[in-house]
Amino acid sequence: MKMLIKIFNHIKLIIFLHLGRLKSFFIKVNNLETPDRDILEKIIFPEICKDSTNKKILFVGCEWYTSHYKKFFINHDFWTIDFNKSVARFGSDNHIIDRLENLDMHFPDGCFDIIICNGILGFGTDSPVNTKIAFDKCFASMKTGGLFILGWNSNHEKKNDPREIDSLGKFTPYIFPNLKTDRYYVNKGSSHIFDFYLKS
Repeated sequence: MKMLIKIFNHIKLIIFLHLGRLKSFFIKVNNLETPDRDILEKIIFPEICKDSTNKKILFVGCEWYTSHYKKFFINHDFWTIDFNKSVARFGSDNHIIDRLENLDMHFPDGCFDIIICNGILGFGTDSPVNTKIAFDKCFASMKTGGLFILGWNSNHEKKNDPREIDSLGKFTPYIFPNLKTDRYYVNKGSSHIFDFYLKS
């Protein structure tokens, strides 16, 4: 039964992504109206962009509903990365086609002010080994004092708290000003959680 549910959910995801890409192409609708995207676009993005200082920012993972994100960061050095070639058109003008685990092949240590990983756990970054490597590479590529934002979906059937991943222990939990917590539970029918860290 669990296998059938998994297959059904996978089929639903494929249909959702392909219908969204068609909608994005034909009627130019790119926003996804969900509680977690509201938090990301209406609270988190404005907060990290309110400082006029030009920042180097990396957003990890692209889809049809992220194609408008570059507008939020028009005054910053905004980069995107995704291993899937077919979603490159939804990335920024500065887009890398590769896995996050290979970040050091494209950027030197200590270059990013902010890295945002939202929804990648279980969707491209799956195994514990790959996740550890990916977070290690993020830590190395960030400036001291840089902000690391991790958005993920809790799974009540198994323990999947990313704080148990060793490489995240290098970061320091950070109280995000507008949300007044280092871990924000979206709720409102969503299992999404945002964690905030600094490289200290």
